[in-house]
Amino acid sequence: MRGFLWDGWWIFLLLSAGVVLYALWVIYRKLDELRDRSRKLDEGLGGLLLQYQMAQRQLDDVASWIEEGDVERAIQRLEELKSRHQGLVAADFLMGKALMRKGDPQARACFERFVQNAKGYDPVTRARLEEAKDQLRRMGSGESDPSLTAP
Repeated sequence: MRGFLWDGWWIFLLLSAGVVLYALWVIYRKLDELRDRSRKLDEGLGGLLLQYQMAQRQLDDVASWIEEGDVERAIQRLEELKSRHQGLVAADFLMGKALMRKGDPQARACFERFVQNAKGYDPVTRARLEEAKDQLRRMGSGESDPSLTAP
């Protein structure tokens, strides 16, 4: 018996250890890359979520202005919001309410756009969808909702 080192096993073990170390290094690099991508995604989503929350607060203000009868102010703010936030579907609903209260026939187009684009994922949007569909039915039959006409 010549011994372990002379039989050639040590070369196999050394190469195997090298392959294992290389595989661990590649896995570590990939995980590090995924962490970086995740961080960047979190930062981007955080900014987007903040913009969405701010737009929602402004939409709440607009809804109260419409209820108070300050329709011109509401329309102006809605136009600003729609130009800054392209996917803000609720703005079409509120614009429809404001224009209807003003007596503008373009309210129908706003309600139709809202019904076409809105997804009823949450209770508020589902209620708005029902209200918009109801308004469209009334507009089709020539009726109007007395709560939406100017005082």
